[in-house]
Amino acid sequence: MESKDKNPLENPSKGTQPNDASLSPDEIWKDIDAYQKHLELEWESTKKSYQDKIDQIMDDFLKKNGNILEEEIKKDATKKESPADDYKEILKDIQKTLTRNEERNRLLPFPTKASAPIITVFWDKRQLWIKYRRILWTFMLLLGVSYFAWKSYFSIQDMTSLPYTHTSGLLIQDKKVYIADWFRKTLYVHQLKKDLPLISVESIPNQFVTGFVFTNKNLISVDGFEQKLLVHVLTNDHRVLNKFDTPGAAPAGLDWDGTDVWVADNAKHLIFQLHGNELTDIRKQYSFLGLTITAFRIDDHRIWALDGTTRELHILRMQEPLKSLVVYDLDPFLKGGTPTGLHVNKKAIWVTTDNPSTLIRISLKTLNRLHNHKL
Repeated sequence: MESKDKNPLENPSKGTQPNDASLSPDEIWKDIDAYQKHLELEWESTKKSYQDKIDQIMDDFLKKNGNILEEEIKKDATKKESPADDYKEILKDIQKTLTRNEERNRLLPFPTKASAPIITVFWDKRQLWIKYRRILWTFMLLLGVSYFAWKSYFSIQDMTSLPYTHTSGLLIQDKKVYIADWFRKTLYVHQLKKDLPLISVESIPNQFVTGFVFTNKNLISVDGFEQKLLVHVLTNDHRVLNKFDTPGAAPAGLDWDGTDVWVADNAKHLIFQLHGNELTDIRKQYSFLGLTITAFRIDDHRIWALDGTTRELHILRMQEPLKSLVVYDLDPFLKGGTPTGLHVNKKAIWVTTDNPSTLIRISLKTLNRLHNHKL
């Protein structure tokens, strides 16, 4: 007969609970460990049972359908894409597409995204050229407007009418234009700009002015009637300080080279170089033939001589006798007037005329072009 005091934990699967009053703590912990191990064994057994059932189901499925899957796999492995067309046909299609795109881009005003790089570069350069061309045209327009404004409102006209007659001498310096009127014995002073505004009217006590110059200290004029050289003060009345006899009987024209005074004589056909501090002292003289000097200027070892009779301008080399280098016909520019005064600079010549009374500006380029054309 079994004993009633047997430990119930020896068979924990029966679900009996330990008697806490009859067991020590160490025995209780041992029984708990044994119970956990029993649970783990039960879980492993259950999991293995389910895994075996799943494997059995998969094996049955593969046995029934395995041949079909293998055939599909073999088909996929051995399947090959059949070529759509021969490679030559493909190349032809590509060529046709490129040609069609080029034709389309040639007609369009701007390139498409599919355009070739060379078309895009060409378009960029064309746009850049259009931009530069617009800038150039704008600059040319502004330049033309500026030139027109300068020519119309600021520059001196090629021919300017004078409000007086009987001109007999011309001098331009310090942005002023000095013109003598021998009949009124007056010296008119104009500002060197458009329309020559009159800024001063001064007296010049001379019976017949045929030339005048400003030196460092005085105004000197030549009197064609009295054959005198007159030295004037620089005030507006130009009072006469001294008089000197001219070297000849028909003095005409006067110039100052910074040191000496030069005067021409049409009776002796000579141009005299007089000492600047002593007007009776003749330093040199040069003879000329074939012209009647009305006015002259000395520039760069050349003498520019104006012939009022023939209306010609002579350029003479400074030697003895004077040698004519060039003769310009001024008649196309004078408009019927008689030349009476001359001024020369590096770009143009200035001529005063009588009947009508005008101041004429002639560029040297125009003068040379007309002269060469006649030659």
